[in-house]
Amino acid sequence: MTDRFDNFRAIAATDPDVQRRFNEGATALAQTARALLDVTIDPADLIQIDALRLAAVVGDDVDTDRALVELQRLEQVKNLVDARERTEKIKLGDQDEIDKLNKLPRHIRMGRARDLGLNDLAPKKDHTSVADPATLYQQAMKLRPADRISFLRKHGLGH
Repeated sequence: MTDRFDNFRAIAATDPDVQRRFNEGATALAQTARALLDVTIDPADLIQIDALRLAAVVGDDVDTDRALVELQRLEQVKNLVDARERTEKIKLGDQDEIDKLNKLPRHIRMGRARDLGLNDLAPKKDHTSVADPATLYQQAMKLRPADRISFLRKHGLGH
């Protein structure tokens, strides 16, 4: 099965100007995507952008607006943007998103939270006296080591 971008690769391989224009356009588009969409994408993956390939072959400037629209339609970019939005909602306390995350099996939930950059979803208790943490540490020492860590984290004392 042939790749749908084989024709462009063949043209770029025979014409160094096309390859140079594509590389320059891809690098610029990747930087624009990082600045505007807060997504990091490999410039080599931007071969999927029609506006970028067309500009490289024709020798025109890249239509940045069109290229950004195409970029936002790429599945990997959609996933990155969705994950970032979901993370922000969870950090802001969106109960629907937290409930969705909490419905997952524990091992998947923990992995997903790590992927989203979330260390702990449990609400922390504010301690008003110095005795509270000391009491909690004493209680934690009576637990098994595996339970001790989660107990301390639950009470906002673990790292």
